[in-house]
Amino acid sequence: MKCTPGAAWKAWLSLCVLLVVPHGLQAQQDKVAALKQSLAANQQLQKQYKWVETTVVSMKGEEKSRTQKQCFYGPDGKVQKQALSAPPQQAPPGGVKGKLVEKKKAEITATMTQAVDLVHQYVPPDPQRIQAAKAAGNLAITPTGPNSARLDLRNYAKSGDTLSLGLDTAGNALQTVSVKSYLAAPSDAVTLDVTFARLREGLSYPGNVVLNVPGQQIQVVVQNSNYQKVAAAGPAQTTAAPAGAPASGGASTAAMDALTAPIALYPDALIAQILQASTDVPTLQKFSAWLGSNASLKGTPLQDAAQAAGFAACYIALAPFGQVVQMLVQKPDWTAQLGRAFVADKTAVFDSIQRLRAAAQALGNLKTTEQQEVVTETTSTGQSVIVIQPANPQVVYVPVYN
Repeated sequence: MKCTPGAAWKAWLSLCVLLVVPHGLQAQQDKVAALKQSLAANQQLQKQYKWVETTVVSMKGEEKSRTQKQCFYGPDGKVQKQALSAPPQQAPPGGVKGKLVEKKKAEITATMTQAVDLVHQYVPPDPQRIQAAKAAGNLAITPTGPNSARLDLRNYAKSGDTLSLGLDTAGNALQTVSVKSYLAAPSDAVTLDVTFARLREGLSYPGNVVLNVPGQQIQVVVQNSNYQKVAAAGPAQTTAAPAGAPASGGASTAAMDALTAPIALYPDALIAQILQASTDVPTLQKFSAWLGSNASLKGTPLQDAAQAAGFAACYIALAPFGQVVQMLVQKPDWTAQLGRAFVADKTAVFDSIQRLRAAAQALGNLKTTEQQEVVTETTSTGQSVIVIQPANPQVVYVPVYN
């Protein structure tokens, strides 16, 4: 499940408003236009933040695992997640007991996979299914206040299921989503409850997500919290802009491409960490010095030590990439300019990376290899993006190119 609703929510929310608002055609069109504008603004606002996603899995009322991930938008416009904590590694018991434990884990994993796949049939809701439910008389609209309403859809994806949507019709915002469905049979019940929250700045986000599989006594709770705007570069990072870029504000296309070129062909996950780290050069320099004094540590022990030292998630992720950190600190002017560009206009930075990738791909210099996979995907807004990811998730190669 994603940390935040994407553009797919826009289509069905527009439809919901048409179903809820009982005014004339012009009033409905005005309401839909206002809704789309509000959702577009909320999506752009979301990209200015990073937040913490906490996931707790329980069985029979006993907590089995708890993980935390730092979430933020990456160069491909998708949400990136960086682990902040991991469940303690315990050696499985041996013998028959060990086999039973592993079998039980496999059963739980299979059940959760089915449940999540099922949820995706409901979230985000399909406008065509909403229309079909309305045509079949399976849609009920209940006003819950002067500016709020609840939509209940029966037999939405399966016979006997229910999808309920709580809407703020005045603020053009989603308040709640509730799903009651089942897996193979009605006895294999699955429920989902999502409650949305709002920051003072106006950002709306799914604050609490609860997925239940009562038959297996499994519950998954996801909480999104600690929303913080990505830190802007400080005064110490103020440097002259490269040739072709305006003295302040956004850079020209050529200047932006020159700025992102050194990292454009790096794997997406690595670029995301670099961009985050580039917004604070002094801390990056401090981190580089810390790496030098801990050169004997490698891999996970090094990252654990970085976390214990109090460094943020982006630095922890960069710990195994000493050569990348050195590149960033050896060119502080460029790094600071990159950080300022990222804070000022993330979309322009991501668009630049995509332009450079497309050019490299056209020349035959960007393709799938034994070290990396290069694929073209379509975002929820219909935009094609080139995604670079490691062929082996456990091994990340840093390309060297001119």
